[in-house]
Amino acid sequence: MKVALLTAAMDPHYSLGLAPTLVEAAVDVELVGNSEMEEFHGIRHQNMKFFNLMGDQRAESALFDKIRRVVVYYPRILDFSRHSRSDLFHII
Repeated sequence: MKVALLTAAMDPHYSLGLAPTLVEAAVDVELVGNSEMEEFHGIRHQNMKFFNLMGDQRAESALFDKIRRVVVYYPRILDFSRHSRSDLFHII
């Protein structure tokens, strides 16, 4: 089974706990997140692929940068969902 976890990256305690647990249960995982999540050691596994589709999510960014992040994110996530071979999409 293959599961895609689509997270807003505001829930690392949940998504970064769930993803490695699924891998331990022999589930292939596609985890979509941001730059901060990319540094979590638990996502480095042969049965897990990490997709940094959100980039840098710093709150202190300029308003233009925040708007650009949102505008760029939605086409990326649509493209991801179109090409993903996951059996289940878990939107967190």
